[in-house]
Amino acid sequence: MLVACIALVLALGGSAWAAGNKATIGTSALKTGAVTTAKLADGSVTRAKLASKTLSCPPATIAVGPACVEADLHAALGQSAAIAECAAQGRRLPFVNELLAVHSLGIGLGDPELVADDRVGGNRREQSVLTTDGRTAYTETLDTARRYRCVAGPTP
Repeated sequence: MLVACIALVLALGGSAWAAGNKATIGTSALKTGAVTTAKLADGSVTRAKLASKTLSCPPATIAVGPACVEADLHAALGQSAAIAECAAQGRRLPFVNELLAVHSLGIGLGDPELVADDRVGGNRREQSVLTTDGRTAYTETLDTARRYRCVAGPTP
């Protein structure tokens, strides 16, 4: 009986200590992928909380969904060189749908404009381009020089 009482006091005391402990875990203590949706309490992440952490696009870019597409075109390069140029700035080439969104905002496209989408047929890779009117996308020989723009991520 005495052992049971001691065990009960220890169990209750530990629960009380845990409930009163305000210690938190910082981001440096978390491993990538450690926090998943299943581990979040209901209501802990809300639209209002996310809205308070608004992100914006860098200068000379346009918000298109979660991405920021450059407003101006770069000089013509083939896809391999354009990918390298964008990557050197921490950016990437846009996908067809992102350029269609830019076009829908009234911003002109290249004639045609290089996109990130490509096609592999057999043992040959081809680059994709989107026409000025945004109605036609087609593939062509890889590294044919075309004007392009890069896509950046939003900034806090």
